[in-house]
Amino acid sequence: MTTTDLKFPTKRLELPRLPGRNLHLFDVGPGIKLGYRPGKGAWIALIAKDGQQVPRKLGIADDVMPADGVTVLTFGQARDAAIKRQAEFNGAVVTAAKTIDEALSAYRLDLQDRGKRPYNAELPRYHLPAELLVRRLDAVTVNALKAWRDGLRKGGMKAATLNRTLKPLIAAFNLAAKFDPRIAANRDAWEVGLEMMPNATVARNAVLSDVEVRAIVAAAYELDQAFGLYVQVHAEVGARSSQIARITVGDLQGDRLIVPSSHKGGGKLKIDRAPIPVRITPALAAALTAAAGGRPAHEPLLLKKDGTSWQEGDSHRRLFNVAVLRAVINTKCEPNTPLCYATIYALRHSSIVRALLANRPIAFVAKVHDTSVPEIERHYGRFIANHYDGEPLLDTTPGANVVPIRSEVS
Repeated sequence: MTTTDLKFPTKRLELPRLPGRNLHLFDVGPGIKLGYRPGKGAWIALIAKDGQQVPRKLGIADDVMPADGVTVLTFGQARDAAIKRQAEFNGAVVTAAKTIDEALSAYRLDLQDRGKRPYNAELPRYHLPAELLVRRLDAVTVNALKAWRDGLRKGGMKAATLNRTLKPLIAAFNLAAKFDPRIAANRDAWEVGLEMMPNATVARNAVLSDVEVRAIVAAAYELDQAFGLYVQVHAEVGARSSQIARITVGDLQGDRLIVPSSHKGGGKLKIDRAPIPVRITPALAAALTAAAGGRPAHEPLLLKKDGTSWQEGDSHRRLFNVAVLRAVINTKCEPNTPLCYATIYALRHSSIVRALLANRPIAFVAKVHDTSVPEIERHYGRFIANHYDGEPLLDTTPGANVVPIRSEVS
């Protein structure tokens, strides 16, 4: 039989004797089981070989005596010893299980190899304490991870932000578990301890009026011409900063801007999306043509004042905050209005909502903004439901839309 009671000495002492080998079993991984023999309290490894289970004695359980890691073993030590014995049996060598820090580093490399944004793996590091970073993934507990997660929430972290922090950490754990059965056997630790917050997928930013958007763009130009153009592209195109940073000189094609697809999405359903052609105003096209300045097609189209390119996670936040403050003053709006707490992502939200209010088809809005119809419906459904008035109506009143037939009298 397979049981999880093997983890705890008090539970093991309550286990009954079994017929045959008298072993209570725990699945450690492919081809390896950890057995516990009641009475003697012995740990036994059962290693699969040629259709048989070969037993190997590991040591004594710490049911009564304290573990010394050599002859008296805890459950975790016995599990590690079983995996090591399996490796030796098959002529291989087992290294120590990864720490959380090492798992995040491996996940970063995996993201790079798959063309994803590697800095996603760094987000959990900003919040993980040193004592957790050095924990081995096969030994970290549900309680330790849950206490850290709950601490972030109690500290004021929003549910959506918490989920964005947990997601790459969970992915790093899952990646490590693919290659190490010891880590896979501890899966409950992160599946329970790092459970994400429900109902957190809501639009996280302000939706601005056209007047407010124009005020922000004008304020950005007042600060710096290069920054103003960068903000104007955000406002009129509605793309993410990560996409805008990768637009090249060759992507400017008259009154169209070819916007690179984002790196969002992943897993088995990931597909390579084509770049998105977006119509732009003549004024913006002229400004971008001037910015291109005859440079080679492969160079970044948008450059900062110092001639370097805008990068993901760059320091536009400080400049944008200043622009927002100026826009608030210029529009003389009331405190705590959406404009007051807007980030540059608000320009994307506002672009999507502007298209929806103009009765553009949802599929078209999703395509132009490099997202999906379900995501549009999830985040912006209230704008669709409250403002769409183009639906044809059917009058079902008896006699309506019926043309009477003239009777002919002979």
